Amino acid sequence: AGLKTLGAALLLVNLCLLPSANSIICWQTNKENTTDTALTYNEETPGAILPRTCSTGLKNCFAIMYNVKRNRMFRMGCTNEAVMAMNTTKLGRSNMMKLVCTGDYCNQSWAQTPSFMALAISLALTVYTGLI
Repeated sequence: AGLKTLGAALLLVNLCLLPSANSIICWQTNKENTTDTALTYNEETPGAILPRTCSTGLKNCFAIMYNVKRNRMFRMGCTNEAVMAMNTTKLGRSNMMKLVCTGDYCNQSWAQTPSFMALAISLALTVYTGLI
């Protein structure tokens, strides 16, 4: 009974965590929440910034900020670019700052992602113990 209970518990825990591994949620600068296209906003008159569940293949979030004369511009959304720490690049007389991060809202949620090995083991235990 102990092995059967352990297998069922592991399967349940992994299945509960599985949806969080399929997509990421990023803040996006676009009032249309049906597109992955991020718009560039002026900090003085920003538009809508909404949470966006990213489309398949877009596994990270990004944020870009730069200055045009005295106006600070920014853009946020989903990307398939590799994760990188805040990077500053010279852009004319100003700087452009870019960040690509992973995890919902750029929070580190990697610890909540289920291990596919743990999922496979719990499924095998469940089948072995006759729960399925």
